[in-house]
Amino acid sequence: MTVRLDRCMTQIFLGTALAIPLVGCGGAGSFGEKVSVAPEKKVTLESPFAQGQPMYFPKDRPFNVTDAQRTSSGGGSAESWAKEAGTALCKASADSPGKATAEFQIGQVLDTRSAKPVDVTAVFDLDYQYSVKSDPNDVTKPEDTLALKVYISDSNRHVLKRTVLTDLQSASAPENFTGRQKPSFDVTLEPGVAYHFVVAGLVEVTGTEKSGASAGIEIRSFELELLPRNTP
Repeated sequence: MTVRLDRCMTQIFLGTALAIPLVGCGGAGSFGEKVSVAPEKKVTLESPFAQGQPMYFPKDRPFNVTDAQRTSSGGGSAESWAKEAGTALCKASADSPGKATAEFQIGQVLDTRSAKPVDVTAVFDLDYQYSVKSDPNDVTKPEDTLALKVYISDSNRHVLKRTVLTDLQSASAPENFTGRQKPSFDVTLEPGVAYHFVVAGLVEVTGTEKSGASAGIEIRSFELELLPRNTP
């Protein structure tokens, strides 16, 4: 039995993540890139960045992006959640004619109020696992989708950086992965702009009269490091 993998998934097996500045692969396009945070949960960069000190999440402050969505119909069921401490889950299953989708966003939104631009290295440290199961003999079954990515965007709705960690579409054999990825980006934070540092996951499965399917992604731990590079 085989699983159809695109070049994004191949990169994972080679031990590297695929960096894509503006566009994703397959199911990892623009999903999970609409971010909103309550005013009382916003964090500014005035300090400690002004003194050249790094910021660590959730060690210094809990994550303020913890969104989760799910839908299902027919014989489908879905579950999703995201927590301030750096864990998240989305999973879906479908039996008989049915469909289910689940997704999450977890990360940090920061308002930049420094007097000048700040060059930052952002390190996403993720320990995660996923699984997807489907009947390879059901040729009538639509493809199932499982995608995981990290990205940086700004309040002007520009996606500045994006790395696809997993982009798997399959209507065939089971596939599983457990591991750790640590992608990093260099980005310049401009004064008066908010920046979003986010991990987004998506699973979508369909069941038919002949077979069912299931898929899930779990973030077992996520830590974000923001390291200033041009401060005193």
